[in-house]
Amino acid sequence: MIYRSVKQLEKEYKLKEALRSVRDLWYKLTEGYVTIPESTEKLQSFIEYFEGELPAGWILTMDEQGTIQARTNYSNRFSQMLVCKSFSGKERVKIIS
Repeated sequence: MIYRSVKQLEKEYKLKEALRSVRDLWYKLTEGYVTIPESTEKLQSFIEYFEGELPAGWILTMDEQGTIQARTNYSNRFSQMLVCKSFSGKERVKIIS
């Protein structure tokens, strides 16, 4: 088994870039520059647009309360990363293995 440090995983998964994208989206939502669409079709387009601002290999999800989650989508890797930012501003980063 190969062991990696948190710093190595940060670089490998481009965590700083993902955090920046999630924080930018959160700021746009809280300041009212963008709003979460109510229809499912528009929400999917909204998510796809902002997902394009994440580093390659990351997936974006959101809920009605404005909680933003970005996670890695690498099925061939042992560890995955999850970034979660609630509408209130609380932020979590998890390494899932």
